[in-house]
Amino acid sequence: MGSIQKRSGKLGVSYRVQIRNPGGGTSLITKTFAKKSLATAWMAKTESDLAIGNYREDEQTFGSMIDRYTREIGAIKPFGRSKAYILGFLRGELGHLM
Repeated sequence: MGSIQKRSGKLGVSYRVQIRNPGGGTSLITKTFAKKSLATAWMAKTESDLAIGNYREDEQTFGSMIDRYTREIGAIKPFGRSKAYILGFLRGELGHLM
C-alpha cells in the first residue's frame, strides 16, 4: 500500500509517493511529483505492476549499457578487434534484455 505526502519547500509544493515493496521487507520505492494527480496515477500503476511482478525501477537494456560503455570507454582507450567483436556480438544477441 502506498502513501502520498504533501511537501512544501523553496520550490513550492510537491507530492512524494512512498510504496513499501511487499517482498522486500523495509525497502521503499519513492518518487516525487509536482502534481497530486500525477502522483496518484503513478502510485496506482506501480502498485499494480508490483502485484503482478512486472515492476522495474530502470528501463535500461543490456544493449544500451554496451552502447554507453563503447561510447565512454572507447573514447578514452580504443578497443582491439577481439573486444570490439565480443561487444558487438553481445549487443546483437543480448541487447534486447533488461
